[in-house]
Amino acid sequence: MRLTGTHPDVSGRASAALRSFLAGGDWPEPEVEPDPTLVLLDRVAGLELEVVLRAYLPLQLLVAAVVREEVDAEREQAAVDASLRTPLGLVGLLSPPNQMLVYPPGRAAQVVAAAARFHDELAAWGPVFTVGHAHGEDLWSLPTNLAYAEAHTGG
Repeated sequence: MRLTGTHPDVSGRASAALRSFLAGGDWPEPEVEPDPTLVLLDRVAGLELEVVLRAYLPLQLLVAAVVREEVDAEREQAAVDASLRTPLGLVGLLSPPNQMLVYPPGRAAQVVAAAARFHDELAAWGPVFTVGHAHGEDLWSLPTNLAYAEAHTGG
């Protein structure tokens, strides 16, 4: 699934993918965009209509569906497992709005392991990640769910 675009565009694609997932389909694999200018880990005021990579959005919609009790634990785990297999999926899990997906027992260790596996690849993207700002930083310097995961695994 393409995660680059305006908020309405990506939200529409992610909502359609979530509906398909809820109907029994696979969790969508995020498309890796070459050289993104900005990778959002949360919604940023003023950037709704900018074309940027919105890594947080598919899992944020999943979290909302979990809260509405539209997703059972097995399907939630399937989405998390799929997300842990790709760098952008991991970025979605590290996004602060998706923290509840890191809470269940055993998931923190999975997140830490995926962060170690994708560390160099995501570091090579450079200062393009942001949590609430219109400018990018190195992913590993941001306040993400990795801190929670490490605290709960002794990492």
